[in-house]
Amino acid sequence: MSTSIRVSEQIYMYSELINKLLKLNFDDFRVNLPATAKNNLIQSCNLLKECCSLLDEILKV
Repeated sequence: MSTSIRVSEQIYMYSELINKLLKLNFDDFRVNLPATAKNNLIQSCNLLKECCSLLDEILKV
């Protein structure tokens, strides 16, 4: 497995983890994150996952 694919998988894994954490109830952790900031982070994670998928496709060629 090439380094690029491993990096892509790591980025994907971290973006998934961040997504899961953001979906938790922030009140339980006493974190006051505005809804817009939370949504922006979720969108960023989704974009990261898309980039990783594209990178995987490119590396398979």
